[in-house]
Amino acid sequence: MLLGVPLFHLLNLLAPALGVALLLVLATSLGVMGRRWRGFEGWLGRVGWITLTGSLCLLGCLGWLGRDGKMLAYGLLVITAALTQAVCLKMWRR
Repeated sequence: MLLGVPLFHLLNLLAPALGVALLLVLATSLGVMGRRWRGFEGWLGRVGWITLTGSLCLLGCLGWLGRDGKMLAYGLLVITAALTQAVCLKMWRR
């Protein structure tokens, strides 16, 4: 029981990173952002990379700001997710 509570809080801390990753990959895969990027090819890997970098960003902001839920942390999460997506899709070549 005692291990479940901290694990639950950690999963709630990292859930926004997973949500942003899923929405971003789905939007780019369906062409919502103006151009379709490779369909669903490799989408699970992109979700994993974006979730990983977003989670590291949120954990870093938690250590830096001392508190979860700050808008600065979520803004940095969105910027980190967008940069990771650009690197995964090699957008500088297009």
